[in-house]
Amino acid sequence: MGEIEDSIDNAFGWFEHGLNIAGYIPLVSTISGGIRIGFGKLEVIGAIAVAAFTAIKALFNPDPIEKHLQLDKAAKILVKYSLHGAANVLRGTLEVFPFVSLVTCLPYDLAGNRFSYVREDIPGVYAIQQVGS
Repeated sequence: MGEIEDSIDNAFGWFEHGLNIAGYIPLVSTISGGIRIGFGKLEVIGAIAVAAFTAIKALFNPDPIEKHLQLDKAAKILVKYSLHGAANVLRGTLEVFPFVSLVTCLPYDLAGNRFSYVREDIPGVYAIQQVGS
């Protein structure tokens, strides 16, 4: 699953990077903020669903070591993507109001560190250590 996870993290990272840029533009940020809120909600729901399926699959595994590894992976998926989705909902809420993201999000992004995906490959962005990585 490493290659799939690399692709997902990279796609999500670039999508959010595009939303970040749109979020700095007053009035456009209202639209991008709404999109980000929807994306964040889907990310939380998706994390719960994938983690649940992974955990159910683990429960039917007769090998206790493999079962433990799969349950651990389910927990990491749940934490990593649901927290990221919640952060997107929060940031989208800030971006919905014109000019608010210029004061809050722009300085945060200019610092170069952000809550990014572990496997994301965007130049100039450094991941903040996160749970589930």
